[in-house]
This record gives sequence, C-alpha cells and structure tokens, in this order.
Amino acid sequence: MNSRKKILSAPIQLLSLVWKHNREATGFSWLKLNHSMRQALFLALHSGMIFAPDDFDYMVGEFRLGRWMRDLEHFYEQTVLYRNASAWHAVETFLGRKPFIMPGASIDSRTGDGPCGNGLARLVVGAKFKWNGELVTVTSFDDKAGTFTACSYKRDGDEKICGSCGNVTSWPKMKIDHRYTISHEDLKAARAKKKEAAHAS
Repeated sequence: MNSRKKILSAPIQLLSLVWKHNREATGFSWLKLNHSMRQALFLALHSGMIFAPDDFDYMVGEFRLGRWMRDLEHFYEQTVLYRNASAWHAVETFLGRKPFIMPGASIDSRTGDGPCGNGLARLVVGAKFKWNGELVTVTSFDDKAGTFTACSYKRDGDEKICGSCGNVTSWPKMKIDHRYTISHEDLKAARAKKKEAAHAS
C-alpha cells in the first residue's frame, strides 16, 4: 500500500491556507470565509496556477465548495477566457462534461487583463457564434443529456427619444427569436459542413 500523502495542487494549497487562517484577526464570520475562499479560487485561476483533475472533488469534501462557489459556470467561463487548460479540465472532470467545441466563438468580456474574449473554441455560457445563419448566445448546459441551449435575439419595439433634447430615454428590450438545443453531433456536422464549403470555394 502506498503510504505517501497526496501531493496537493497549488490552488488547493492556497485554499488550504485561506481555510486554516481565515478570520484569525477579525473573528468568526461565515460570510468573510465564503468570500475569501471564492476570491482565493479565482486568484489561483487568474494567476495561472495548475489545477489537478480532481481538485473540485477535494474542495467539496474539505472546503464545503457548495457554500461559497455559487456559480460554477462563471468560473468555467473564466478558465476559458484566461486560457487555463488545467482549470477547465478540472471543471469538466467534476461536472462530467464533454467540452463543446466551436472554433471562432467569442464572448463580451471586460476582465481588465487585456483582450481575451475572441477566438474561443470551448463554448461557455455567454459565448456567441453563428448557427443556422444567425448569431446565437449560449445560455445553459445539460451535462446529463450532452447538450446545451443557445438563443438568437431580436429587438422588441424601438427606442424612445426625448422630444425636447433628442436624447434616447429608453432602449428597446431584446427577446428570444429562436431557441436551439445543440448536441456534440450537431456541432460536428456543422464543422464538417463549414469545412466542405471552404474546400468548395
């Protein structure tokens, strides 16, 4: 039997430090602990630390991940924006998700760390790409079914303009035009069709 201890990844070491020493100077507060753990996890990602494939299982068992993670899809989005392959593999392992690949996707992002939302391949919530001749946005994933939902939108009404100053007082709302449920097979077929069209031209 191998008696050696598991070598913890750098993100887990950072989270362990925060978990152990959090609130030593300020007293007990679950709110501060939860905020600190979430900030530490994002710091590990943004600073480029290498994640282990089972890190999120470890976080569930040791750090009560569900209490402070809130939105794992947002973290997944950040792993792709920051091009941290080890981090997105860790999330996919935890969720049992086979990644959805669509080269040329993009996402509107203001990270403060320079441009990073263009030229994506892995789809995340908020990613935009062309589908069925229109621009669609990924809204959710269904990992059990192996599909995701993407929607196209259209304007509902017109903007309202002030008769006195000419400024826009309210912008039209956007409503769903088409909703698509897309599988890996659908993406594969679309990529093949695009490749054929490129060769034909």
